[in-house]
Amino acid sequence: MLAPNWLLPEVANVLGKAAVVRKILTPKEAADGFAAIQGLALNLFPSAALTAQALHLAITHRRAVYDCLYVALAINEGGQLVTADQPMVNQLGAVFPFLVSLSALPS
Repeated sequence: MLAPNWLLPEVANVLGKAAVVRKILTPKEAADGFAAIQGLALNLFPSAALTAQALHLAITHRRAVYDCLYVALAINEGGQLVTADQPMVNQLGAVFPFLVSLSALPS
C-alpha cells in the first residue's frame, strides 16, 4: 500500500476529531486506531515531491490539494486509489478510472 506521508497526520486529525469533537470514539480508541494504522506495511512517499502535480490537479479539477496528493501518487506509481471519498470518485472517476470507491470493494 502506498500513500503520501501526509496520510499519518491526516488520519490522526480525523481520529482526534472523532474523539474530541464528535465523541464517537474514546481517546483510547483514537490512539489505538492510530497505532493500528502505524502498524500497517505502508510505503509513504514524500508529499513535497507530489505537491506541484497535486496543485495542478487541484486547480484543473477543483479539488483540495490534499485529495490530489493521493491522485498524483496513483498516477505516478500506476496504481489504484481506493477511497471512501465518494464525491471524489463521482467527480473524477471518468477522468481517472483508477479511482475505486471503498464501498465497491468486497467486504
